[in-house]
This record gives sequence, C-alpha cells and structure tokens, in this order.
Amino acid sequence: MGDPIYIKLATGSTILLLVILQFGWDAYQQFVDGAKQLVLNRRISLQLEMRNNELDELNRQLSVTATHDSLTDLYNRHFIVAQLKQQLDLFRRHGNPCSIVLMDIDRFKQVNDQFGHASGDEVLVVFSKRTESQIRLGDTFGRYGGEEFLLILPMTELPSALSLAERIRGYLASTPLLEHPRPLTITASFGVAQIKANESIDSWLIRSR
Repeated sequence: MGDPIYIKLATGSTILLLVILQFGWDAYQQFVDGAKQLVLNRRISLQLEMRNNELDELNRQLSVTATHDSLTDLYNRHFIVAQLKQQLDLFRRHGNPCSIVLMDIDRFKQVNDQFGHASGDEVLVVFSKRTESQIRLGDTFGRYGGEEFLLILPMTELPSALSLAERIRGYLASTPLLEHPRPLTITASFGVAQIKANESIDSWLIRSR
C-alpha cells in the first residue's frame, strides 16, 4: 500500500524538479540572450558614434575647404565677399562703420621669375602668417586673389585703419620674408577705404586700390 505513494511522491518530485530546471534553463537563456543583445547594442552604438564623428570631421573639412584658401589657409575670396556684404548690410541698417585694407605684394612676378614658383608660394604663406599676427580679434583677413589680400576691419573708421595698415606695412618691410637662396625683403602696396553711404561693394573696393 505504501510503495505506490512513495512512487507517486518520487514521480511528483522528479516532475517538479524538471519543471524547476526547465524554468531555470529558460531564465538562463533569457539572461544570455539579453547579455548578447546588450553587447550587440553597445557595439552598434559605438559604431554609430564613430560614424557620426567621421561625418562631423568630414563636414568640418568640407566647410574649411569651402571657405579657406588651400595655399595660405586664409579665408578665400568667396568668404571675403560674403563678409563685405554683411558689413555693408550692417552699415545700411545701423550705421556701423567698417574699413578695408587691400594689400598687393610688390613685384611678386619677379619673385616667381627669379626664384621659382615654390619660393613665390613660400612668400605668400609667410606674408599671410606675418600679417595675420598683426591683426585684431574680430578682424577678417583673406586672400582676395593671386598676390592680393584683403583685411576687413569692422567698427573701424579710416584713421584707425590707416594706422593699422602702416603698422603692418612697417612690420613686413622690417625683416626678410625669405632667407634662401638669399635674404628677400618683400614690400606691399596698401589701399585703405571706409564704407560710405549709397556705395556698392565694387565701388568700395575700387576706392581702396
């Protein structure tokens, strides 16, 4: 009479154990799957972050390329003209003064003819860096074309612009720009003009020449 009861209890216990084991196994599998998914999500997140960083860097490089001169690393003509338009608009709206300084390296063709275009490029680069070191925060300096450079001086009237131009001119002429193949001092012609009423960008630039 007792044996069947023990058998039933043993069977029931075995079934219960199997159920518990199955439940534990399912829970373990869910944990493993969740951990795998977490790792996968993290990996995807890192990949997306890296891709976004790469895109941000690419956009930055494209922005620099679109607004900067490839040789001197100064602002290019397109950007300079856009800044002139902005200053003209500010003058028309609020009367904000603005002056420009147009710089033209003297006898630059002779540098290329005598020393080669590599030396000519070096002159442009050194000229750019030296001039840039003398300008103020908030001023905009760029390569307007060839050996011409343009400095935009917001909120600056003519006397102050003339003073700055003379300081830059003297600084450039005081020390040779190149030392090889022989010391070469470069001078530049400077034209300065303050924006006037009822004036276009072209007429403003013409007055600075």
